[in-house]
Amino acid sequence: MTAENGYNLGSTHFANNFLRTDGNIVNCQYKPGPWERWQFVKANTSVPSYYLQSVQFLGRYLCVLGDNLGMTSSELEATSFTLVCCDPDDPSLLALQGPNGDFLAITSGMVAPYGPGGGKVQMSPFSELAVLRLQIAQPSA
Repeated sequence: MTAENGYNLGSTHFANNFLRTDGNIVNCQYKPGPWERWQFVKANTSVPSYYLQSVQFLGRYLCVLGDNLGMTSSELEATSFTLVCCDPDDPSLLALQGPNGDFLAITSGMVAPYGPGGGKVQMSPFSELAVLRLQIAQPSA
């Protein structure tokens, strides 16, 4: 899956909240910007899955560290995610399932369009919080 500027992954539960990284910390931010853009990199696994690579911080991949999410510069440490379609009539609605069966979920959102991010993102059993909207990211101004 490729798009020139990557993709934004937005919460369907918290309006205008998007998966974000500063290259180290993973959380969510109100409204998408350059730190909310992701690329899907095909993982070398037996099941079709993908690593999430930051567009702003190329070479940095999302990884699950115990109960926390972080970033790594190694594909060997990156977490591979299986894409799960949540609505056959709307392929932009998906969930990202990790190898242990839990899902990436935005579990608390931001309410203001400023600040350094901070909404909580974690791995959890499937719920409405794990349903994300995939959208093609717009180029930075």
